Amino acid sequence: MKTLAELAIKVITKYSKRDLNIIYAEYIWADREKAWISPVKDITVNGEKYEWFYKPEYSIRQQMEVKCIDSTHLLTRTRRKCCKGGLEGLSNEGWLKVARSKKTLLTPIMVEEITDPMSVSMAKTHFSAEVEEELRFHSEIASADLCKDIRQWWESEDKAGIPASTRVEMRLSLRKRLLQKVDFCKFPPVTMYAGGWPMQLWEAILANIDAKCFLYSLSHGGTYNVRAFSSMIGETFFSELTLNDKRGQGAVTCKEFGQFIGNTVEQMQIRLDPERKFAYCTKKSTVYDIVEETHDACNDKKDCPVCYEDRHKLPTDIKPKDHPFDTEARRRLPGRRKEGTISTDRTALQKGALGVRWETARCNLSKQLPTKLMGLPEDKFN
Repeated sequence: MKTLAELAIKVITKYSKRDLNIIYAEYIWADREKAWISPVKDITVNGEKYEWFYKPEYSIRQQMEVKCIDSTHLLTRTRRKCCKGGLEGLSNEGWLKVARSKKTLLTPIMVEEITDPMSVSMAKTHFSAEVEEELRFHSEIASADLCKDIRQWWESEDKAGIPASTRVEMRLSLRKRLLQKVDFCKFPPVTMYAGGWPMQLWEAILANIDAKCFLYSLSHGGTYNVRAFSSMIGETFFSELTLNDKRGQGAVTCKEFGQFIGNTVEQMQIRLDPERKFAYCTKKSTVYDIVEETHDACNDKKDCPVCYEDRHKLPTDIKPKDHPFDTEARRRLPGRRKEGTISTDRTALQKGALGVRWETARCNLSKQLPTKLMGLPEDKFN
């Protein structure tokens, strides 16, 4: 008579390794999901239930902290994938129709060649309201809906004068769209793509949206400036550093580094000084006016979730609170539209072109043939 172990092995050997992995994953999934989502499952936003994807981590600084990728990088990465086609199974044909109609700032080369891929202004043009309207005119409804959701998400990250609660709502359309692409209870799980979205981009956008919501409970005063939570501050600091390099190389030597850091820190302190009584000029025009007086977001300690409550615990309810950046007074008159385009005029100035002297009189060995540099006769290679 066979033992129970032998009978079990006989049954299991009928299945492939893939099937056994799926069975085991489904068996342990309930406990793993509970451990993953239970700390934040009951946290509400303005008293309403919120299905969380991301949760903050407890850092070595003995406090809860959020981490996410900068919104500008996510926007430009989304535009690049959209231009290549395949995002949610959609091709770039809809955007090409709009570009060929010449009714918007979008041009064919911006879609086909993904010109200036790191430009936020180019990405704003790609997902603008005018492009969405033209997509609907050409019956590209799915592409138009995608364009609208991405634009609303970006406006919630960048536009001034929008109430905090409205910002949270503007992000939900794109969030809902992304979550519909994955069934977490289905195995094997998605790997490289989730409904046409690259997995890294899909996760990064969802984590960014949830992190911005959690940040209201982790910031002093229960509010923050949405533009402040960005890596652009660090990038701006180092761009200021390179401006001190008079050689134009964009890199500094170890000897120059200390001096340039000192100059950059001093410039940033003067620029952001609230008691400054003079305009700060960096170019021919005055671009940094006198800093307006603003109030501290953490005046009342009792209303501050960081000062009054336990910083080691997550809240039970998140209440987005307006920052001065979110108020109606912060909404300025519409100025020059910051949307990028490329002129189709044959005689238009070419962006990025170098002067004749730069091309002909400066040394650039990367353009020389290796055979020329090595002094090898050409007749040997004919």
